[in-house]
Amino acid sequence: MKRNAGSFKGYFCFVFALSLLLCSTLAFGATMQVPGDYKTIQAAIDASVDGDTVLVADGTYKGKRNKNLDFEGKELIVQSENGPSKTIIDCENDGRGFYFHSGELEDALVSGFTITNGRVRDQGGGIYVVNSAPTITNCIIVNNTASTSSKTSQGGGIYLGNAGSATIVNCVVVRNTSNYEGGGIYIYNTRASIINCTITRNIAINGGGLYVRHKPAPVFSNCIFWGNTPNEVVKDIKNTPSPKISFSIVEGGYSGYGNMDKDPLFVGLGDFYHLADKSPAINRGTGKQAPEIDIDGDKRPEGKRIDIGADEYVKK
Repeated sequence: MKRNAGSFKGYFCFVFALSLLLCSTLAFGATMQVPGDYKTIQAAIDASVDGDTVLVADGTYKGKRNKNLDFEGKELIVQSENGPSKTIIDCENDGRGFYFHSGELEDALVSGFTITNGRVRDQGGGIYVVNSAPTITNCIIVNNTASTSSKTSQGGGIYLGNAGSATIVNCVVVRNTSNYEGGGIYIYNTRASIINCTITRNIAINGGGLYVRHKPAPVFSNCIFWGNTPNEVVKDIKNTPSPKISFSIVEGGYSGYGNMDKDPLFVGLGDFYHLADKSPAINRGTGKQAPEIDIDGDKRPEGKRIDIGADEYVKK
């Protein structure tokens, strides 16, 4: 939970350092300011080349060129200046936030946005990834929908599919809906690594939190699956290994090292991911591969004992 004035400063410093690391294999690029240099996010992406950074100022971004955002195969960084509470992509119930489909790799980074009001008829109401392997960090994916009543309605919040991959870190996937499978996240035939994420209050016919179909098994660590309807984690019965989940809270229980079935105790009825001071998620995660800060910019302690989920509890 954000409890100090330096959190967003810490957030930006961390993202900037992460940006430099992710670009270590690329030529040092330019920074495109939105809306300073370009009026829309897509206009800045279109003008960028591999290694560039699109830096988005605080505000709510709407309209045709601020949704269905397409990296066009480029290895770019698209990040907010001050985190997801300050920078909102509002899809206005017509389209999705980000659309990866051109073979982007892990150096294609999205960080620090709230993605909301996405609505598509098929797959990936908030974010759609196919044949690609982007990195998505510090985002809130909320109130997005895959709306058709057919069996192609999958991944209300996030769809990952078709032999691609993705790394998702410090994200909150909340109150998304699919009219078929995978209210929060749907994963098909793709590798995925999902770390310190909170998946809660999503709805689907099956797999309210997560639905997985086909190989290989996605890997989750330090994640919370809680309050999803009608169930938390579902795998297809044919040719599908169980997701590898560890050091996580899963409502109803889930086999895996360090997992537990205990109410994470989010703060208040209106809060989606911040932890109360008695939350069982505190000091129960693993530091292996964990991010150095949480979604709010609060520093996670070094070593093994960090918190589960997107939030790192910091005592007042």
